[in-house]
Amino acid sequence: PLMLIRNSDQTRFVRIPGGPFTMGNHFDGSGKQTDEDQPAHPVLLSDYYLQENEVTNSEMDAYFLAKKVDRSARPRRFQEAWEQIEKAGRPPGPYPAVGVSHALAEEYARSVGGKLPTEAQWEYAARSRGKPNRYVWDDDEKPSHRNANIASAGDHLYLTTSEVRTFPKDKTEQGVYDLTGNVREWCRDLWARYRSAKDPARDPKGPDSSNADPLDFVIRGGSFFTFADQFRTTRPRRVERDNPDDHTAMQLAGDQTADDLGFRVVIEWPRNP
Repeated sequence: PLMLIRNSDQTRFVRIPGGPFTMGNHFDGSGKQTDEDQPAHPVLLSDYYLQENEVTNSEMDAYFLAKKVDRSARPRRFQEAWEQIEKAGRPPGPYPAVGVSHALAEEYARSVGGKLPTEAQWEYAARSRGKPNRYVWDDDEKPSHRNANIASAGDHLYLTTSEVRTFPKDKTEQGVYDLTGNVREWCRDLWARYRSAKDPARDPKGPDSSNADPLDFVIRGGSFFTFADQFRTTRPRRVERDNPDDHTAMQLAGDQTADDLGFRVVIEWPRNP
């Protein structure tokens, strides 16, 4: 099917037909050879289903209720973001869940029959099945407040995130939303430098992630707190651990969560271990 729809809450997962693509920047002439999305290299992906939008507060709330996790025991940044949205007079449910650690994001994904997307799956989807698109959309209009929720911190007293699927331009050809902005997103694999290759890597998952530091995992996409001119579909690939201006890195180092970091779920079919 072109889409999977979860019966309990109508959450939708868009089919992304797999295929070969060149991962990394091989098309944006403003990039440098020292950028972390170099060198570009061949990848071959199987089909998968990617969640149409980032996991929402209502989805996480249902998870916590099923696990009998009281509000006082929920992640602090998650709960603070929930309360900020309520202060703005909005229902928190349709907004992306933030303040979720990588471990909790993985646990949630397993509970709904999925996983976190690999970095290759994330980029292939953001580029509408690997097209040489600098941005999620197919023209050169730069990311801004008009087309995505990026670099918008301070625009509103209480609200930082926007409801998922608010920006129609921030959508791939297959119908996946908010890969440019709203919140950054956890990926499954650890960060590693790209290497040149002649033969395509088949469904790469990155290096072994057992006993990994949360700051070592790949984090893709932009958020309300990132600079718009730093985004393209091939980067950034992680937070800047040693950069005192990287708000997300500072928060992750403190409690393994951040207030502009969320995630979405991938369902692989046929299922891979």
